[in-house]
Amino acid sequence: MKTIISISTLALFAGAAMAEDINYNVTAETGETGSVYVGGTLLADESEAFGAVNIDISGGKISAAEGTYWKDGIFAGASEFGNENTSFSADRVVITMSGGDINNIVAGSFATEKGNTSIGSVDIAVSSGLVRNSVVGGSILTYNTATNMGRAVSHVGSTNIIINGDAVIGENVSSAKDKSENNDIIFNSVYGGGYTVGNGTQSFDSTSVSIAGNAVVNGVVIGGSHAGPTGTAYVGDKNASDFSKIVSTVSISENAEIRGGYVFGGAYHSWGDGKKSSDIYGSTLVSVTGGKIFNSALNAGYVFGGGYSSDGGNAEQASISNVYGNTNVEISGGEVDNVFGGMYVNELYGYGSAKGEVMGDANIIVTGGKVANIYGGGMTERVTGEPSLSISTSVNGNANITVAGAEISGDIYGGGYGADSVVKGGATVTLNGAASVLGTVYGGGANGATVEGTKTLNIGSADSAFSGGALKVADFSHINVNNGLAKFTEYTQSSAGTLITIEQNGFLSVTLGADASQLSATTVSNGGRLEFKRGSLADGASAALAGYSGAGAVQAFGGVFSDGVFTAGKSADISSGPVTVGTGDSDVSSVRFSAGGNKNLSLDFNIAGMGEREVVVNSISEVSDISGIDGEVKAAYSIDADYDGQLSVVFSAYIGEAEVANLLAWHREDGGQWELYDVEIEYKDGIASFIVDGFSSYAISQVPEPAAVAALFGAFALGIACCRAIAPRKR
Repeated sequence: MKTIISISTLALFAGAAMAEDINYNVTAETGETGSVYVGGTLLADESEAFGAVNIDISGGKISAAEGTYWKDGIFAGASEFGNENTSFSADRVVITMSGGDINNIVAGSFATEKGNTSIGSVDIAVSSGLVRNSVVGGSILTYNTATNMGRAVSHVGSTNIIINGDAVIGENVSSAKDKSENNDIIFNSVYGGGYTVGNGTQSFDSTSVSIAGNAVVNGVVIGGSHAGPTGTAYVGDKNASDFSKIVSTVSISENAEIRGGYVFGGAYHSWGDGKKSSDIYGSTLVSVTGGKIFNSALNAGYVFGGGYSSDGGNAEQASISNVYGNTNVEISGGEVDNVFGGMYVNELYGYGSAKGEVMGDANIIVTGGKVANIYGGGMTERVTGEPSLSISTSVNGNANITVAGAEISGDIYGGGYGADSVVKGGATVTLNGAASVLGTVYGGGANGATVEGTKTLNIGSADSAFSGGALKVADFSHINVNNGLAKFTEYTQSSAGTLITIEQNGFLSVTLGADASQLSATTVSNGGRLEFKRGSLADGASAALAGYSGAGAVQAFGGVFSDGVFTAGKSADISSGPVTVGTGDSDVSSVRFSAGGNKNLSLDFNIAGMGEREVVVNSISEVSDISGIDGEVKAAYSIDADYDGQLSVVFSAYIGEAEVANLLAWHREDGGQWELYDVEIEYKDGIASFIVDGFSSYAISQVPEPAAVAALFGAFALGIACCRAIAPRKR
């Protein structure tokens, strides 16, 4: 028996009872309320099998009945209210939507009791129109409220869901939840898998979700399934000996918007009994090449390589969502605030516990796009703070983060977020090319999250030199400067000790702070080049390394370095007259100048490179003639000094609040014009610094936007090249 809840469809089946395929069209004339089951309505012991189920939606409307918003819509499968002998099967399901208004699109069946659904492959393509609730690649399995029984089974070989064009999934971010008492994350969302409650089981060999074009998803995107109370769902082969194969894939590209603010490579489990779960038996891949992931109510957006687990059935029970292989997140474009390698686990309502694990490694690669923060591990969150509940997430392997040629506007953490988040292996952060991190790079986690293994920072690699900006670095066991110049404007060693290895092609510059013990647990092996800047270290104070070895070159600005100890030299204020810089007993290594208020300048000399020479700084004065300098001039000074040969001096001027990306350095020879000074500027606590190798006049300006910097460099490129040829003293 096969009955479709649509009068127009009864005629279709009357003439197609023995047909291999089913073709069903939703057109502008279609107007249905409730659910349309293209595979029929099956009762006990009834079954139906088809080759292909083809559904084309070009217009029309299938709306929800009162109180059934969460499930009503169009199903390629059947409605199964039978026993274990009731079944629906199809070799493939193909659903295309180019217009119309549909409440839900479900590739599989709606089943209670013990029905069975089996589909070889699912292809869903939505290029236009409105899906008011969700797109589901599998079935909706629930239970009979009269018997409280639900043991239906659904299996799909592969799902491939593409949402593009100007398609809209979900009326708006909150409308579905407003219309239902069930406050569940299924609403307004796209699932590669299905939705399971009761004691049902849903499985998939693989799932794939792609959101592209100008499509809008007002909910979330989940690569796997959603399992609810005592339900089970999984993607992949649970009997596989190797879970490295990627079985769950999510792609966000072009101008797509995920307004629910969350993208998960894994699956979701809620209201669990501590035994059932929603898992990925394999690995996940989330790829973001464009689009925007952002929830305006949260003022944030999130990508997780793993899945989501929230609230067990009661305080003794837990929801469980695991990834048995690796998680992989690749960001090359688009916008997202927070990227996590692991899972998201919370207790949203305070009813029960929750946990989620990544059994393998968590891998994150960022090569472009706009990203604020990166976390190698997962995130735990106690919304209600109920102390009796157990909330935990882990990456049982290693967390690996690589940033190459991209700017991270916030922080990078080798671990996760939250006191109940742990990376049980090691955490490795690698920065290649023009990678830039405006915040701090941490070896451990945030807000109490931990990393049990070795925490390693790699600067550059054998085939990629690091050429990014200055870095703030904290809490690493090992730091390897492999290739390129790394400037640490802030450095905090690991409490357990930090080993820094500088390879032949590596160059490390460290600006010291006021704490003389800041290097006491740090050991350096220098095979390349090491540079210390005294920063705010007091006159005569020493910062001693725990150990030092290697034949690499060493530079020390504003002091001397000997036997693993940097000692700040004397400093003098030039206001009382000329100052002599050198290695003599009465000489100084730093010269200070104050023009009143916050206006001040510091010159820290590399006296070890001066030999027996001395420099007499005769005077320092503010420059009033700043014509020719673009942007707001933050500082401009003229320095008159007597010296022979070249010098290396750290020029540090207080400029107040600024964005380092908007700062430009300028240089003027005596009697000449102001020219852009091709040098990297470091900025910290209102002070801008750069290295000069001679004296005359220098200035720092701020332009409105980074784009203006590029334009200026383009306009002055020839001038800079000429200036380099004339004045090779520029570093």
